[in-house]
Amino acid sequence: MRPDNTKHRPPGRQRKSLTSRIIVAHVGQRIRLLRKQLGMSQTDLGERIGVRFQQVQKYENGADRVSASTLYEIACALGAPVTFFFEGLPPPGTAAIADLSPAMRRRAD
Repeated sequence: MRPDNTKHRPPGRQRKSLTSRIIVAHVGQRIRLLRKQLGMSQTDLGERIGVRFQQVQKYENGADRVSASTLYEIACALGAPVTFFFEGLPPPGTAAIADLSPAMRRRAD
């Protein structure tokens, strides 16, 4: 610990990288989009995957990351392939974050 009681992180080792925050926000937006298209409430989706509606809300808002197993359960509950939630993201290593929409960058901040 440093004298000010905060942990030191080396440069580039922020808590969450901008890229990961953008992906988390994008996946959450896609969950919300499909859930609403199906006319399903957050409570309904939560019951199907075994979480409370507040947790679904956190996934959709990008406040919490969705684990791989939970994303699989969400995909099954919504009748979509897991890949649906990543559609619209640039393939890894092919585009910079700057190429993503300003709205996605703002949401990730």
